[in-house]
Amino acid sequence: MIAAVGLAASWPILRSITVVPAAPEGASDAASRPVEQPAPAPGPATEAAALPRPEPVAPVADEEAPAPPAPAAVLDRVAPAEEDRQPNAPAGETVASTKPEPHVAPRIVSHSPRRRDALRVTEGTALDFDVRASAEDPDAALAYVWFVDGRRVGRQRRFRFVTPPAATATTHAVGVEVSDDAGLKAPRLSWTVDVAPRMREVDVRGWLERLASAWERRDLATLQLYRIVTSEEDADAIRKRLPRAKDHQVSIGVERIRTRAQYATVAFALTEFDARGKLVSSQRESYELEKQASGFVGLRTR
Repeated sequence: MIAAVGLAASWPILRSITVVPAAPEGASDAASRPVEQPAPAPGPATEAAALPRPEPVAPVADEEAPAPPAPAAVLDRVAPAEEDRQPNAPAGETVASTKPEPHVAPRIVSHSPRRRDALRVTEGTALDFDVRASAEDPDAALAYVWFVDGRRVGRQRRFRFVTPPAATATTHAVGVEVSDDAGLKAPRLSWTVDVAPRMREVDVRGWLERLASAWERRDLATLQLYRIVTSEEDADAIRKRLPRAKDHQVSIGVERIRTRAQYATVAFALTEFDARGKLVSSQRESYELEKQASGFVGLRTR
């Protein structure tokens, strides 16, 4: 009786127990896993639970401190950035540095005359100056400016200088400056021109005419200026030989005149007559004359 009553009371419990058959050997791990429970029916609560939860965001600093500069040795080993590589270059190859080089001023590569110290010429001589310059850009336009004694006189690559009379100046400075479109200039190139007076035949004949007049007038001051009379003994001899100017006549017959730069060589016959036209003396003279910058012609040697 007691057993029948107990069996009847425990029957619902026994029905809920499911007998699991014995697992084959090696499947102990699978049997030890928990049995998945059936998913609950979808509903508002289950849908809210299925949504992914937002992950916590780590706080970000306001501004990242700049990294200290890397040493030069480290920078050399750093691989170049993608923008520094050539578009068509294979991986690993880099482009040469694209840093622009500083602009270079033009330079004068040749000039004429080649001699740059004193150029010695006579007045009226034409000197041709020429320079050639090169710039960093072969197509760049170069500007030339010529100077004479500080004054601008030309803007071409070539310049002709006709030396003025030595009476105005005996030394002149000729220079040139070359600049490019950016205004950069090459160092100025300069020459020094020394100008000597030019002896002409008319200068020699004028000197001879004044010499003949000084002889006729017994003008000792002019004879001393021309260095014909160089001492007091010479002056006394002329006074004794030419007592009165009105009784004395002098004629100069020119034989030869040769000029070279500021010098001249002249040969002539000096003939003296008395008041009646009688020949007193005749002698042949040869002088070397020199013209000074002021235009004065003097005796250099006899």
